[in-house]
Amino acid sequence: MKKILVVLVLLVVSLVRLEAQESFHFDFHGFVNPHYYADSRSVVGGREDMMLFYPKPIVRDSLGRDINDGWQANMLAITARLNVKITGPEMLGAKTSAFVEGDFTGATNATINNLRLRHAYFTLDWGRHRLLAGQYWYAMVVHEIMPMTNPLNMGAPFHCYARQPQVRYEYRLGGLEAVAVAQWQLDNMSQGLLNGTPQSSPLFARHSLIPELNAQLRYRQGNLFVGAAANLNTIQPVVPDPTGTLHTSLSWSLFGKAALGPVTIKAQTLLNNSLYEGCSMGGYLMLTDGTFLDWHFNTVWLDIEGNRGHWRPGLFMGYAKNLDFGNTDYTHCFGRGHDLAYLWRVQRPRLPMACPTPPHLHHTERPLLRGRSRIHLCWIQSACRQPPTLIKCCICVLTTTPIPAIATARASLVNTSSSPSPTASPPSDSPAMHRCRSATPSPFTTKTTSLTAT
Repeated sequence: MKKILVVLVLLVVSLVRLEAQESFHFDFHGFVNPHYYADSRSVVGGREDMMLFYPKPIVRDSLGRDINDGWQANMLAITARLNVKITGPEMLGAKTSAFVEGDFTGATNATINNLRLRHAYFTLDWGRHRLLAGQYWYAMVVHEIMPMTNPLNMGAPFHCYARQPQVRYEYRLGGLEAVAVAQWQLDNMSQGLLNGTPQSSPLFARHSLIPELNAQLRYRQGNLFVGAAANLNTIQPVVPDPTGTLHTSLSWSLFGKAALGPVTIKAQTLLNNSLYEGCSMGGYLMLTDGTFLDWHFNTVWLDIEGNRGHWRPGLFMGYAKNLDFGNTDYTHCFGRGHDLAYLWRVQRPRLPMACPTPPHLHHTERPLLRGRSRIHLCWIQSACRQPPTLIKCCICVLTTTPIPAIATARASLVNTSSSPSPTASPPSDSPAMHRCRSATPSPFTTKTTSLTAT
């Protein structure tokens, strides 16, 4: 830990010196985000079940008792986040920027509480078209419509939630926008047979020699945003395999967002042939004759959020249906949710509260303490086996801010866009110059808050 702190201090000092050259500008942000949650039964999830997918099925012991029934509770602060945005000089006639962000969720469940790379990308912006290279949101994650839900999953498994190394190209012409992505695997890996053992590994994608490909067409006009996406994932399901047999899955998506006065509505539908790598549903089967076959999920969700001053009431509803439920003619099953006939979630009430600013603070310091407290109640029901067995799970998540992070900063859970704009620049020794901001910025439309070293 001491070595890490020394490296961070040296990095900050180096960046401040580099910024003095006036060619680079650095913005440091982050937040502290503790979660308390309680489940009415055992669940399928990740990171100590903070990332909730769906309830575990009924499994009875010798006395007929359901071993997955019963309340559990936990509290974690692993989503505490640190990031830096770098604005650099022009290159090839384009504006340059970079963004690096990490948290402490770990790359796997086994490495929870370790530092994990979330984003690390570089962009070239020519105005009408832009190029991004590095680790960014999984291509089927449309960050403009991401549901603002807790816990960690942001609407998953109904909405994809992952990040992958990629090359992303975006072209805009008026309100139309075309996006093309080629991405590879790291933390979120495909499943298959590795040396005869079913497991997750990036080797299945690497041996295919074909990156996961994604194409999107979007339209923006005023408060309206709509689009469609197609995703092509090619892997070699068996490694090693002298024949080099490949399997390709094609998934589709329609999505949209509309701001109607104080209410924002977001929606999406997915036809998941295999979006396991995106923390969604679907997968493929290895049949008895050695061939491979996708099994399909259709998911749809709706997110409604209001704006009532300090209060942000919201409602999330999601539904997923297994279109190939009951298929048992296979030797191996890879993916998520094959034993589910359907899954639905209603998350309400979602009541984020923007923390009020103490009246004695200077106007320019007020955004420093902007944060949100969230209380979530979630009802989840799934059906598995035949006939379907109904399973319920209730989760309550409570998060509060602000929380002191370091002596010169206060942490905000969520960036509040309604924070008042300062009427004058704060003095260089003002705490308002040392701010934390939570929302991951878009690589193309980032609002930054500068850090001045004294």
